[in-house]
Amino acid sequence: MKFKTALLAALLLAPTAALAAPGIVTVSTGLRAGPGTGFPLVDRIPEGARVNIHGCLRGNAWCDVSFSDDRGWVSSQYLEYLYRNHYVYLPDYVDVIDVPVVPFVLTSYWSSHYGGRSWYRRHAYWNNYWSSHQSVATRMTIDPRAARIGRAATRDAAIALERSG
Repeated sequence: MKFKTALLAALLLAPTAALAAPGIVTVSTGLRAGPGTGFPLVDRIPEGARVNIHGCLRGNAWCDVSFSDDRGWVSSQYLEYLYRNHYVYLPDYVDVIDVPVVPFVLTSYWSSHYGGRSWYRRHAYWNNYWSSHQSVATRMTIDPRAARIGRAATRDAAIALERSG
């Protein structure tokens, strides 16, 4: 019976892992415990670091990512997504690349990823916070200073090719 339960759990979790796609963080940013800057900081992600993108909220403003041994949320404006063997600025391509839409359910997400964190015990507070900020988290606002590594790399590669003839 335990074997069947373990097998079922593995089969249910496998598609989630398969959906993760490679990405790059375009500026040093915080990995948050939820989709918004008001959520606790889980880790700092340095500019240019590789992440796995599991999906984004409806509205594509915040994305669920893995970095190192941590899991959390990053604003999509700081992400590039691997598409046709090069990185593209996620907000520009989100309709083309069909990033999975994922929900944020605080209780289950935090139970899966943050059991040992100091702020984990304050579920009621953070559930209220999420309820009052949910509409803001699904609206995308682009920071004009957000770097675009893929475009810069593509441009630099084209210039290098022209120089080499």
